[in-house]
Amino acid sequence: MSIDRIRDALLAHRIRPDAVSIHGSDSTEGQYRLVRHRGVWSVYYWERGERRQLREFPHESDACAYLLDLVLRDPTTRIPGLKMLEGLRLSAVVFVLDYLQLQFDGPTFTALTWPLVTDEQGEISVQTAGYRDRLCEQIGKTVAKAVEDPGELQLGFADGTTFKMSLRDEDRRGPEAAILQDTGLTVQVWR
Repeated sequence: MSIDRIRDALLAHRIRPDAVSIHGSDSTEGQYRLVRHRGVWSVYYWERGERRQLREFPHESDACAYLLDLVLRDPTTRIPGLKMLEGLRLSAVVFVLDYLQLQFDGPTFTALTWPLVTDEQGEISVQTAGYRDRLCEQIGKTVAKAVEDPGELQLGFADGTTFKMSLRDEDRRGPEAAILQDTGLTVQVWR
């Protein structure tokens, strides 16, 4: 793995831009860094002006692989909450008994309350004929905006379609309203 490839991997895994520094030249605290000095590649965590978890490597590829592993195992490096879905393509809509899963290129959003679908044809709910078709029509489309309001989550797609998931107690069938997971790790649960 090279520096160019690690940058692509960090983007693909929705890592916050300020969580990693390649060449470690700024003063940002709480950051993983990859630095080459005198022919040696160093990977460390920069915190309170000190290098922590320092490991050195003779080869760029080994240092990049180690850095990526560190960053991916640290859930605090990811873009937080629903915002991590912005810019991602919906790859599958899965209907499971009494809930719905929206699978993106990596993350999975589980809606435990059925979303309302709003588009140029109007707003429809799970009881409306054609509901499943309208959800599935979004497969392959990109999330343009993800919004977390106190009573509702919204996923707005590039074509103007919006999925709205209620967070209100009266709309839930259990303790959770929605769950967001990324590469097997739970990122957030909405109650």
